[in-house]
Amino acid sequence: MIIDYSNFGDVVTFDTTYGTNKELRPFGVFTGFTHHRGLTVFGVALLYDEKAKSFKWLFERFLVAHAGKRPKTIFTDQDPAMAKALSEHIMQNGIKHLENLMKNGSSFLQVFKTCMFEFNDEIEFEKTWEDMIETYAIHDRSWLDTIYKLKGKWAKCYMKNEFTLGIRSTQLSESLNGDLKDYLTSDLVMA
Repeated sequence: MIIDYSNFGDVVTFDTTYGTNKELRPFGVFTGFTHHRGLTVFGVALLYDEKAKSFKWLFERFLVAHAGKRPKTIFTDQDPAMAKALSEHIMQNGIKHLENLMKNGSSFLQVFKTCMFEFNDEIEFEKTWEDMIETYAIHDRSWLDTIYKLKGKWAKCYMKNEFTLGIRSTQLSESLNGDLKDYLTSDLVMA
């Protein structure tokens, strides 16, 4: 998995739609394509629940396992807790760099979240982003400049232009989950 990820981990799908035990704990699978468009598994996890805290922990462990290499694009099953965990990661980095501007309830934070989640149109995003920079007169803009360059990975309106290798959904993970159902049952017992 580590070798495959180092070679083919630019685009990853992650899905948790399959429970493998009696308690139906979520079984998460990180998958992608090889250079021959074959399915490859980059990692798996049996989670306790599908809460933001669990996903945050999982994504951090995944990065540790793969020497900190982040995928260029990641597809998820749009689970609200997972989306929350990913957005919280960006917010935590913002707090480190912008401190009080990213304080919960601040007007800057509201504008930033609007840029992140609400615009379908790139022109609206750009205008709002420029107005935000001008309005809040941020002295050290290095983090904002860096994150702006990566807007294709977090701004809703730009994600449609991202590098995907033709993957458009979590279908890879979902098809693997279907295959797993043929081989794993909730009553499997280790001998």
